[in-house]
Amino acid sequence: MITSDLLIAGAWKSAAVLCVAFAAAWLLRRGSAALRHFLWTAAFAVLLLLPFLQNVRPVRLAAPAIAVAAIASPAPALPIPAAANWAAWIWAAGAFVVFARFLAGALRVWWLSRRIQPARYAQTLVAGLTRSKTRVFDSAAIPIPLAWGILRPAILLPAHAREWPLDRLAAVLRHELAHISRCDLAAQYLTQAACCLYWFQPLAWLAARRQRRERELACDDAVLASGIAADQYASHLIEVTRAVAARRARGLNATAMAASPDLESRVRSLFTRHDRRPLRARMAMAVSALILAVGLPVASLHLYAQTARGSITGHIEDPSGARVPACTVTAKNLDGANVETASCNRAGDYRLASIPPGHYSVTVNTRGFKAMTLPMVVTPNVTATLDVALTLGDVTESVTVTGQKPASGFSPSAGSTPQKVRVGGAVTPCMLITARKPQYPPDLQQAGVEGVVLIRAVISKEGVVLNPVVINTVAEQAFSQAALDAVRTWRYKPSTLNGEPVESATTITIDFKLDQ
Repeated sequence: MITSDLLIAGAWKSAAVLCVAFAAAWLLRRGSAALRHFLWTAAFAVLLLLPFLQNVRPVRLAAPAIAVAAIASPAPALPIPAAANWAAWIWAAGAFVVFARFLAGALRVWWLSRRIQPARYAQTLVAGLTRSKTRVFDSAAIPIPLAWGILRPAILLPAHAREWPLDRLAAVLRHELAHISRCDLAAQYLTQAACCLYWFQPLAWLAARRQRRERELACDDAVLASGIAADQYASHLIEVTRAVAARRARGLNATAMAASPDLESRVRSLFTRHDRRPLRARMAMAVSALILAVGLPVASLHLYAQTARGSITGHIEDPSGARVPACTVTAKNLDGANVETASCNRAGDYRLASIPPGHYSVTVNTRGFKAMTLPMVVTPNVTATLDVALTLGDVTESVTVTGQKPASGFSPSAGSTPQKVRVGGAVTPCMLITARKPQYPPDLQQAGVEGVVLIRAVISKEGVVLNPVVINTVAEQAFSQAALDAVRTWRYKPSTLNGEPVESATTITIDFKLDQ
């Protein structure tokens, strides 16, 4: 999910990488165009890797300070703030528009490639210029020469290329063959993918234009390196890039000799003395190391907004709405390892101040009440409010019904251990006043059968047992009936909350056990 934090991080991290690339390109201004083109390609590759290079905790969502109602554990999934949804939709819409633009160019070239025919007059010339099996086609629908295809590269020529002089045709083919040998189309697709991902970054579009310019200059240098004179090649370049052909070529998603709008600078570069050598492996490794040396540290950095701290505050109430003091509030960071703890004051208020941002699981504990677990999002520089309404804890009772073991019988089962819930504060637990023990079913006693019955019930405000239900599986129905008949006659002193009787839940264990 794209969030506002992720977009902010992507904006400044991509800007940092591209600024380094601009600085490196300026330092290499006297180097070859092929080297600078590789520099820009490596920078865009790092931009694509930035989301995967972030060896950090999950991105934290921004959320305003809100009051959250208390719920029982386990906590439900956290809702995504509306701001994050808007950020995601805006980013997705922009990425789709940019992708659609690039896709339209690729589809246009593909459509043009369906209306082509082999250019036999140029195929023989290509065979003498390169050892690769590069196909050459022409068509009246092709406005300018261009290279197309990655796995099966081809050169597409306009139909009027048949009328070109042989030296001009050779210059055009050398230029397009340079695009193919340098894998410029793959580099172009990589750059377009980065522009889709970082469409909101102006430096990315400026860098993409610089990369296209260096690409054409590098191919021009390759043509001059083959022995063609600069003035002759400049004449061919101007003829091929006439205004009408350039306008018709807009939107083509391919590497075209005459598609660059920087014709003047390209012609000027033909007559300027500078390094025209192709890219060397050693220099490529050095540039890659430089970009990665910048990209890896940048990817692991955080903005201050991401590392700034937030707070959680609120109060604790009992079912009557009165405040509960001396509660323990524990917040565990689900995005990290920190656990924060606070205690309520006499007014039942608590505060977890200056804690790291992230998704938290907040637990409230105090004697006599159920432990409550709630989700919470801590946002940098925001104090979130979390008020909790507690519910009373359960009370347990345990009764053992003893019978005489017959001469021949079965081994008795182990009885359950009575459990008591300790309560305190403003809560007084219910107390059993009168209890009639269940009768051991005679037939089961004679057969040497033992069993345990667990009963769940509610103690009313008057101390009467309401709705007793057997909650475990009992093999003998007689045990369950005997236990229920007895429990219904029991009377309790009801639980009190702040001096007032309240209903409470209880779990009763009836253990039918034979003497040895």
